[in-house]
Amino acid sequence: GSDFDLRITTDAVGNVYIGGSTYSTDFPVTQNAFQSSLSGDYDAFIVKFTTSGVLLWATYCGGSATEFTRGLATDSGNNLYICGMTKSRDYPVTAGAFQTSIKGNKVKRDAFVTRFDQYGGMAWSTYYGGSDWDEPHGMTIDDAHNVVVT
Repeated sequence: GSDFDLRITTDAVGNVYIGGSTYSTDFPVTQNAFQSSLSGDYDAFIVKFTTSGVLLWATYCGGSATEFTRGLATDSGNNLYICGMTKSRDYPVTAGAFQTSIKGNKVKRDAFVTRFDQYGGMAWSTYYGGSDWDEPHGMTIDDAHNVVVT
């Protein structure tokens, strides 16, 4: 569309991942999705298909405000990484995360980086940002599984 872009990537065995943002309350998530309903104005979403187009899993991912997906990448273990921006003070981060709370003020935003395992479970998730506007626009994973966000 003219306002929102989808991101797409594949893993080592050819599965296809699509990520984006939605404000649809009826987005088709799969049973046992990490997040089964819309939490805010816009939430990130992630969908995984096999090489033959069979839906493996689909989930929302967000807090009570706004999330936009800005990057997708996979590693050699077929784990999926997403990055984007959030205004949510309750974006789902994991215990021991690099940054467990948002630092941007109410009108500003922070980046988020989240890793899902190959089955759609959240492995880890963190905010990343300072007191002003922080928004990533892409990412990659190196051979040692280090996350590089731009």
